Amino acid sequence: MIRFEHFAIRPYTMEDLDDLSTILGDPQLMKYMEKTYSHEETEEFLIQYGLRECPAVYALEECESSRLAGHIIFHPYDVNSYEIGWIILKEFQCGKLASKVTRELVRYGMDRGIHEYVIECVPDQTACIHIAEKCGFEKERKDGDLLVFRKTA
Repeated sequence: MIRFEHFAIRPYTMEDLDDLSTILGDPQLMKYMEKTYSHEETEEFLIQYGLRECPAVYALEECESSRLAGHIIFHPYDVNSYEIGWIILKEFQCGKLASKVTRELVRYGMDRGIHEYVIECVPDQTACIHIAEKCGFEKERKDGDLLVFRKTA
């Protein structure tokens, strides 16, 4: 678990299903993602990617309320790097939370010997591009419809 300010990045539990379904089912939050998920698709996703031994996704929790504030992506991307991503509920988007999450994940990874990180986004996702660049990621390439930003720490 990673704790910072008023938030924690922690493994998902099955109790997170309804809140995660709200996030992954919201068309505004998922605007630049693959698609929105139904409750059943969210359950399958949670089991497949969040509840396995080495999760690929994590919960972002506001510590004071124990409320799910977002969805975090953090998993091996290729042999040398980890992918970082996030979907944060609108009410928690102020205060540069995505930038803070990114920095905390890089710090956490560095402590575990991970020295390369990747953020993927579509060209229209200007907020993500801004956060990647602000956190020291550099545009590496365009891969199909996605821009790939990389940081070596």
